[in-house]
Amino acid sequence: MTTPADQTVATQTTEGPTVNRQAEYQQVAAELNRYLGTIISQLGIDATSTVEVKHRHINMNFKTEQEGLLIGKHGRTINALQSLAQVFLNHKRFSKLEVTLDVANYRERRVETLTRLAENMAREVVATGKPVYLDPMPSFERKQIHSVLADNEHVMTYSAGTEPKRAVVITLK
Repeated sequence: MTTPADQTVATQTTEGPTVNRQAEYQQVAAELNRYLGTIISQLGIDATSTVEVKHRHINMNFKTEQEGLLIGKHGRTINALQSLAQVFLNHKRFSKLEVTLDVANYRERRVETLTRLAENMAREVVATGKPVYLDPMPSFERKQIHSVLADNEHVMTYSAGTEPKRAVVITLK
């Protein structure tokens, strides 16, 4: 991992919170960048990051030759780092800030995968008449499944189970 001084912290603001609040958001984003940089370095991954602050959202994009290692199996590593980042923000009293971590457009590819999964499973539910229980996934991924099928007139979705094994169920209306 490069040192925090080598990392780029690009900030962009939009209308919303006051200028002072945006300055605080940028400062905590820089602290978060250093914190995650240390963790990623300790994982033995050499990566650089860019940080973008928009209103109440922090986007952190990592560039590395070890993308698979940073993403982890089924996104577990990047999701765990994102959870740590949110805990860091909560600890710093910035619980209203949301953070998204990404590596090599993994999040965009994951949204496409979840969209296809939702549509395919909805077709299966309509064809068989039996509900489908998807594998457990983080809340932001479950929300993607729910939103893809929200306007489907044949199926409905709900979440079942308890964290961290909460899963989406797709069933006939």
